[in-house]
Amino acid sequence: MIQNIDCQSDSYTSYILIRSFVEHFLVAFFIWIKFHLDKNDKTASVYYEEYVIQEFVKKINYTKANKINPNSKYLKLFSFIYDGLKEKELLKEKHISHLNRIANIFDIRKISSFVESNIPADTEVFLKPKRIKEMLEFYNYYSTFVHGGPTADLMIFESKDNAFIQIADAFKIWSKNLLGALRFIILYFISYEDKEIEKSFVKEIERLMKEDTKPNSRYSA
Repeated sequence: MIQNIDCQSDSYTSYILIRSFVEHFLVAFFIWIKFHLDKNDKTASVYYEEYVIQEFVKKINYTKANKINPNSKYLKLFSFIYDGLKEKELLKEKHISHLNRIANIFDIRKISSFVESNIPADTEVFLKPKRIKEMLEFYNYYSTFVHGGPTADLMIFESKDNAFIQIADAFKIWSKNLLGALRFIILYFISYEDKEIEKSFVKEIERLMKEDTKPNSRYSA
């Protein structure tokens, strides 16, 4: 979908989609680095267990606070279980606080700091620290579009500048290559036991990334 957007005529949509895609990629990249460093699946398990539960708890609290009926069968089921556990005092605030502490490792600010500090610089990796830094800058710069920020309108006006169009177009190319990188991450996990297969995947993704177009951004370092 990102590839089909005209950044000049629909810049608002392009910034939202690319920014969202960058966030998903950074989370996946964080899980890959943790797997690479820790040699286990603990972070991925937290993502699909504690983080999922935390999201459901947030949704339940939101629907209750705004007196909204859950519109998802999964949310209705989880809400039923959640209310039952709280009623029987099997789920207390201390448990929710503990859950939040564990799941908050996926806070993008924590991910940003960790990723920038832990990208293996002495091994073959498909994304270098400078590239990650540029993605983090893009993520931060265009957050206003996702959160209804007051500067979005001003930035849309400025987006008539060709420089902004070039940035978005360059990131469209990035998003295509990042999709390939996400596939690499999956294959990396699968091939972890076979180092020869792993090396082949790394070399192939490095080749693909060299075909990338680097954004010439006014906010890039």
